[in-house]
Amino acid sequence: ADAVLGGDLAEEYCGGAGKATVSASRRRVLRERFGAALPQLVNVVADSAARFSSSSLAAATKEATTAARALEAALACLEAVVRQAPLTCLSGGLFGRPDLFSTLFGLVGRDVEGFQTGGGGGSHRSSGGATAARCLEAVLATKLVPSDVAAFVLEVGRHVVGVVAALATTLERNGGDALDEQFLADTTELVATFVDHHLPRVCASAAFSVEDLLTALARLAFSVEAKDLRAVLRPWETLVDFVNDRSNEDPAVAALADRSAAGVAGVLEALVTRTLLLSESQSLRDLREMDQDFDDGQRRGSLDDGGDENDLVEDLVDDLAGGAPEPRALGGGADDASNAGSEDRGGDSELRLLLNDGIDLVAAACRGPFRSAVADRVCAAAARVLSTRVLVSGGGAFFLEDHRDDAASDQQRVADATDAATLLYATAAAGVFASDATLESAATLAANAAVGALR
Repeated sequence: ADAVLGGDLAEEYCGGAGKATVSASRRRVLRERFGAALPQLVNVVADSAARFSSSSLAAATKEATTAARALEAALACLEAVVRQAPLTCLSGGLFGRPDLFSTLFGLVGRDVEGFQTGGGGGSHRSSGGATAARCLEAVLATKLVPSDVAAFVLEVGRHVVGVVAALATTLERNGGDALDEQFLADTTELVATFVDHHLPRVCASAAFSVEDLLTALARLAFSVEAKDLRAVLRPWETLVDFVNDRSNEDPAVAALADRSAAGVAGVLEALVTRTLLLSESQSLRDLREMDQDFDDGQRRGSLDDGGDENDLVEDLVDDLAGGAPEPRALGGGADDASNAGSEDRGGDSELRLLLNDGIDLVAAACRGPFRSAVADRVCAAAARVLSTRVLVSGGGAFFLEDHRDDAASDQQRVADATDAATLLYATAAAGVFASDATLESAATLAANAAVGALR
């Protein structure tokens, strides 16, 4: 009961509904009191989590349910305090229990094991793991570290690699629906925050294998469903930006770039030639269907005004020559207005945001030390796939075919156009930095594709 009350108070007075009724000075006092109580709270959480992790209670018993609820309440209270209490209060209380972080990661790992044995379809439910991941992410987001920074980062880094590898294994075995959606979101946010704040430190540690982390991240990227992919790409964006910024001044970072260049190139090649193509990814098509309700009203309005699907596709083909990604070309709506009014998406469809992020990642990787490994490989692969698709399909990859006149074919043509746009933009993004021979070959392939389609 005390843990539940503490969680409610922390949530209300440190950033929740209480802002409307509690003065700023009173909130400061409450935050300081919560911070002062942090050592005791950390002890409560660590002890509760340790007991719960070692519990042999059957999951369906009343005792197990009560223990799980108490643990969730304690974890929620800790998260709220960490996010809201003054940093001066946090620094003395977070690291008083050396076993706190291993215990919290243990809760995350326990849930991953439950998802593995529970199979697909969400039959297992998170029991503290998601909230533990949020607590860990909250601590890492403060950028606070104990006096022995190297040991702390090494410990957390090894736990992160284990979590990512376990997530990938679960998804590979049981499919994309094997993990609870909130649990996956919380754990991937934890991983992204760790990489954001501590990548320079782990790169400098001879005891930590960055290659193991990247291998696990690559497995995860090709295991998650498209709706979760943007979050999983964040660590790759951090890696590329870090290497671009630091490789010239830090020999260790330059060495990391050399060791990981081939792997990064392989990930990006697979990303633009398989994962980000509607024709290759069922989950990407599912994501388009999720966006369809958002797009359909505007598309119907366009058709009611005298247009038809053929006009939309013809306009889209014209847009591909414009030089910059256009909303429809990268999975957006029928026009700019169709993307208005969605605060959750920031005005864009989730599909378009994902495709844009993918192309941006390719372009960023080609601007720095990864250029020699990535640019030629991605440019050539994207152009080759584009050419093959157009020629094999008899000129129907994104151009019109007279015999396609039903609604399903109209939708397929728009999907084909989106794939073609993705491949064209990937070819261009990498081609800017590719060798003359590769760029000439890619241009020839793209030109042949267009000629073949126009026949």
